[in-house]
Amino acid sequence: MKVSAISIESILSNKEFINDCQIETITSDASIKNLVENPFVNRIGLALAGFYESILEGRIHLMGYSEVNYLNSLEEELGKKRVEEIVRKRIPAIVISSNLEPPNYFFELCNKFNVAVFKSILPSNLLVSKFLFYLSRQLAEKFSCHGTFMDIFGIGVLIIGPPNIGKSESALELISRGHRLIADDHIILRKDISGAIIGEISREWSTGIMEIKSIGFININQIFGICAWEKEKEAKLVIKLEDLSEDKIKIGDLQIEEYEIAPGIFLPCFTINVKKGRNLALIIEVAVKVFLLKQLGIDFQKSFEAFHDFLCAGKGDEKK
Repeated sequence: MKVSAISIESILSNKEFINDCQIETITSDASIKNLVENPFVNRIGLALAGFYESILEGRIHLMGYSEVNYLNSLEEELGKKRVEEIVRKRIPAIVISSNLEPPNYFFELCNKFNVAVFKSILPSNLLVSKFLFYLSRQLAEKFSCHGTFMDIFGIGVLIIGPPNIGKSESALELISRGHRLIADDHIILRKDISGAIIGEISREWSTGIMEIKSIGFININQIFGICAWEKEKEAKLVIKLEDLSEDKIKIGDLQIEEYEIAPGIFLPCFTINVKKGRNLALIIEVAVKVFLLKQLGIDFQKSFEAFHDFLCAGKGDEKK
């Protein structure tokens, strides 16, 4: 699922965000339907001097001390002309920082052309960062997957596999070893503005909840403590659990491959064969450590194979 826009009405309905930004809204009934399509907040800046190309459609724009003071210094007719050229463009809202007061005609023109106005006592730089953080999450490309998502040795690890393969049971043992659960069963992944894949729970009410066969639903926080759960994490590795037939089992090291978690989005993946009696939690821990070492440029398997080839060529002493 890809979210391409968010309405002003939806932003206003998020009371936590509105209170955090200490926003007072001045909007018309029509302006709340305006759509924000880009997470970046634009400064009006040069547009007030007549360079209207700096106004970008679909973005929230901001006015700080420089803009408001400059607008107040203009003759009213010229100021009206500049503001009207700005609000005629398809911009959803204008944010005024530091509780500044632009001329009255500014609000009249915004109302006439259905541009929402937010006022806040917070300074410009803080407002920009808060809006960027909020909008980048809301406008991110999102998709869901089935599995268990964990923080193992500081790495976001997505454990996947067919039903009843042992994903939740392995995760439970990993939690008992000190690792953290992020989401179980239904996971929401989003691609943020940096390109990182962030995993989180699909519903707030499911925070720290797991379903274990023969037991039912359990609350990880209550059993293992609040440190056993984490809200979100960047996904960097996929562990795929499979019950492989003997002819499909690869002899040798854990083979790292690419796994497509969404169209065009790939993550490194280890496939682990599930057999009765195997300690999957321990093997998953080792797989994550092998991945971490490879990120540092340390690949023991390649070093071992090179040394083996060296001995087979008769160029070395095996006793050494």
